Amino acid sequence: MTMESAAGMFAAIVLPWLCGYGIIRLLLGKRLPFTLYAGHGYLVGLYLVILLLQLWNVAGWPLRFWPLAAVLAVITIPALWKLYRGDSLVPLAAKSLPRMPGWKYMVTTLLVALIFIHLLVVLQELWLRPTFPWDAWRGWAPKAIQFFDNRALSFEMGTIANYGIISPQIHLWAMLASGTTLEPTLYLPWYFALVALAMAVYGHLRLHCSTVPSLLGAYLVASLPYLNIHTSLAGYADLWLTLAFTLGLMTISLYRHQKRTAIVVLALLYAVISIQAKRAGLGMGLIVLLCLAMAESRWSKVWVMVLMVFTSIIAGLIYAALNDIVSIRIDIPSIGTLILDSDQIRVPMVGAMT
Repeated sequence: MTMESAAGMFAAIVLPWLCGYGIIRLLLGKRLPFTLYAGHGYLVGLYLVILLLQLWNVAGWPLRFWPLAAVLAVITIPALWKLYRGDSLVPLAAKSLPRMPGWKYMVTTLLVALIFIHLLVVLQELWLRPTFPWDAWRGWAPKAIQFFDNRALSFEMGTIANYGIISPQIHLWAMLASGTTLEPTLYLPWYFALVALAMAVYGHLRLHCSTVPSLLGAYLVASLPYLNIHTSLAGYADLWLTLAFTLGLMTISLYRHQKRTAIVVLALLYAVISIQAKRAGLGMGLIVLLCLAMAESRWSKVWVMVLMVFTSIIAGLIYAALNDIVSIRIDIPSIGTLILDSDQIRVPMVGAMT
């Protein structure tokens, strides 16, 4: 790896993360744990990159990393400056650790060490493997390479392509940063997705628990075999779906205590990301929306039941469409066409998965 490639990958990871961190701080306000902001900020920042890639492509400009990174920096710096001037970049709770008994300190140190060692082993596995997962190298990676070679999103090649835009375009972002299509560093975004998930889980647990149970929860999540497989064998979309779905539900848990419009917007964003991650994400996104609706305490039990029945019907139709039992096409004036069948899922204003 050259110095230029290393600098590009560093910027590709750090810039979106900082930008997302600033956005999350502004949305959720202060007095929440630093790790909560950082965990949410990673995915929000990368999704902003995806939106930027799409806008850049619509404008007809060739996709180049450093111009895109410069635009991202222009968005990031004012947000961080506002935080610096108005409050602080790092919440006060993260600046000083509370005093704790000796045994708690030892357990805390042990759990932190276990998390660090576990993540280090996962990173080593990721670094040593080429693109291994079957669907990744026959489906998503070729799409990202095609985008990279043509420096545009309009040159999509036909592959299995039954997943959304999240995985290929994050992969493309890493390719643009490194200037190559064959580097183990291209899959670092998947690794940091696991790190971000562990940080977010710790941050949310920290709102209700002490340090030790929160760290234990973060370790249990970080060591889940399914997540480790999808991190070490990077390229799948499942990790992004897991991250978006989990963050969505944890965001809704915040809404039960703070009735903020920004929290609703963030939960809706995670529902959209879930839907765009892969076809199965459509059902996961609906679950996020259902949980968000049920979090509103003013809903009566009757309306909650109606909503659950409606969601069950929608889920059943999705299942029937994906299994070629029914084919649904609904034209919605001024919005677009909703398509559900075994070959394609298209949601107006969200996108298509074919």
